[in-house]
Amino acid sequence: LRNMESQPLAFWTEFISKIKDNNETFILIGDIDLGDELNHDEIGIDFFMDHSFLQQAQHALSKPDQPLEQLYEVDGSIKYFDDQDTVRFTRLSLENKEHPVTRLKIALSYLYLTPGVPFIYYGTEIVQDGGDPPINSPLMNFRTDDELVSFISKLSKMRTTIPALSLGTFEVLHSTDDGFLVGKRSYEGESFIIVINNSTKTQKFTIPSNDFEGEIQLRGLFDDEVIKDQNQNYSIILDREKAEVYQLEQVMGINIPFIIMIIFVPLAMVGFFYVNRKKHQHKE
Repeated sequence: LRNMESQPLAFWTEFISKIKDNNETFILIGDIDLGDELNHDEIGIDFFMDHSFLQQAQHALSKPDQPLEQLYEVDGSIKYFDDQDTVRFTRLSLENKEHPVTRLKIALSYLYLTPGVPFIYYGTEIVQDGGDPPINSPLMNFRTDDELVSFISKLSKMRTTIPALSLGTFEVLHSTDDGFLVGKRSYEGESFIIVINNSTKTQKFTIPSNDFEGEIQLRGLFDDEVIKDQNQNYSIILDREKAEVYQLEQVMGINIPFIIMIIFVPLAMVGFFYVNRKKHQHKE
């Protein structure tokens, strides 16, 4: 629903009520100008497009070494960094002399891994370039950037299969002025560490082991890196302009029965063939 301020509040209240009466699962997304005082809870809108996030995201994510604190302080439901009314994120990255795919990966990681609903405007997946409207919204080109599509697919799968990434709380553990963010998302007893390095240098953050309950290890969901307790600390090191999600998982102890089985069974088989061979030799 675009330009909602063009109609009286009573109109939208009745309009939305009729739609919900017909299908209560129907999701309505509103698009209003900055500063509009419409209350989506009052009129039944499920989500509003967050224009304030758009402006902050385009500034903070189209180039490195920018702090991310300004983004998670923006309170909005739907987050995006490209739309029909603005210069493309790709164009901003190029103007900043940055590789657009690298910058898009950082921006997409923030959208999918922090609170709020990610919204991807068409063409982002093909690294669509474009200046001011209307050249920012050309006819759809179905050429895809395989690297970026694969990355978006992985983020989407994480978000849909891990409730903590869509419904969980968000606690900032560490944030720097040059864009290194470490956060913790938790939901129903399951926790994940979100790390986004928006800087141009490798960054390190150490978490004391007593911050976690039990004997755990951190497993990276992108690169499958495993971080174990070293001297009562977990040291997270992330390369420049990268993001990672670490799952907190229990350290498995030594499984004695399993080890005995994998050693005993082969030995038993060797013994069986040896005895069987001796019997045949004796008969001959």
